[in-house]
Amino acid sequence: MYPILARAGLSLICLCCACSDGGGARSVDAGLPDRALPVADAMADASRAERGADATTGDAGEAARGDASSPDAKVVLSTRLAQTGQRGCYSALGAALDCDGTGQDADERAGLAWPSPRFVAAADGTISDALTGLVWLADANCMATHYAAVDTDATASVAGDGRVTWQHALNFARGVREGTFPLCAAGTSDWRLPNLKELQSLLDAGQPDTSTWLGANGFLNVVGITPYWSSNTMASQLKKAWTAELVGGSVGGFDKTGDHGLVWLVRTGASAGPAPVARTGAALCYDEAGSAVDCDATGQDGERRVGRSWPVPRFLDRGDGTVSDALTALTWLQDANCIATRYPGFDSDGTADGQVGWERGLNFVRGLNDGTYPDCAAGHSDWRLPNRTELQSLVDLSRAQPALPADAPFLNVSATGYFWSSTSDPLLARADYAWGVYLFSGFTTRYLKGSEARRVWPVRDTP
Repeated sequence: MYPILARAGLSLICLCCACSDGGGARSVDAGLPDRALPVADAMADASRAERGADATTGDAGEAARGDASSPDAKVVLSTRLAQTGQRGCYSALGAALDCDGTGQDADERAGLAWPSPRFVAAADGTISDALTGLVWLADANCMATHYAAVDTDATASVAGDGRVTWQHALNFARGVREGTFPLCAAGTSDWRLPNLKELQSLLDAGQPDTSTWLGANGFLNVVGITPYWSSNTMASQLKKAWTAELVGGSVGGFDKTGDHGLVWLVRTGASAGPAPVARTGAALCYDEAGSAVDCDATGQDGERRVGRSWPVPRFLDRGDGTVSDALTALTWLQDANCIATRYPGFDSDGTADGQVGWERGLNFVRGLNDGTYPDCAAGHSDWRLPNRTELQSLVDLSRAQPALPADAPFLNVSATGYFWSSTSDPLLARADYAWGVYLFSGFTTRYLKGSEARRVWPVRDTP
């Protein structure tokens, strides 16, 4: 097996492994590397793999597949995460700060920069995202615009507003594919209800209201307050499906029958962008009652499994207290709660559970880098508090308690753990909140920086 090789500009991950496909992952040796691939050879192989990427899915990982038993390694291109869009830094009280040295998201600006322009409108009523390669219907509420009579799910407002139950949303997407609703098809038949990660890719953490920003970038009828349905069931509550709201960016669950969300259709573009969306991990399908069903023709993410495949193995235990993620080119501290393990006294509330306030969490990471807390630094000095996108990248939507991939070799990940990100809510009225992820389910929401305590899980770029 080859060690991980990474170069910031190329995002190369070199593993003697194969990418998982819809038929499941193959078991491969996850032991330590036995020989290294020269960097020049890795770059050349990466170039060949990139040229051979599937033009339909944009999945260069699939084109670079190799036999794990072969002495010739294949290069798997990692899915480099994009920047969150955060532009400002804020204190625990919500006051604007100079970002320099804060360690906050807008100071670190980790990830790939967004292309400009990011969104490109076409005459057929679609808009392509140059960052992810996804193509979205320009009308973010096309059901209400052209087929209001189809919406018979009366809500707190009126029938015909586009707010429907989850199965109704899936049915509408199927109708668009089958030609029943041509005014929402833009002349193509490959539309789908987006999975959660595809919806999340639209969020701009630098905007107080992502829906308004999307409207300024050419989209029509984007609704902020009401969440949009995804094609994913919540693994922790099978009667609910994942949703994303576009005012601030909260990610949570709606009851499949009792709640009403919006429908926004997406399809895969002809080629992947520089930051293609990875698969969610979903492999099963569930009905409104939470019972497992045959995925065929459901339109659920468990059937379609779109996105960049996960490398196999995805995670590599480096043997130095860190774990590298071959999907994202990130390296995480193996101990997900090192404050509690090594420095319980840093947790000043007396609980010794490792949960601290947001600014205190940023200070702890700063202490890793300046040598104050060496037992949690693993010999490195370039740690950061992960941004919202980095934390979300760990979530496996097929799992819960915790919502992490089954083969992730992390330690001390509480099944009910809440973790801070370095990303603030950008609305000044809410800048005293920062985003966090609840790993019981993968739920993403805001937490008060000053009065709520959460865990700290440092990350760094894979060198």
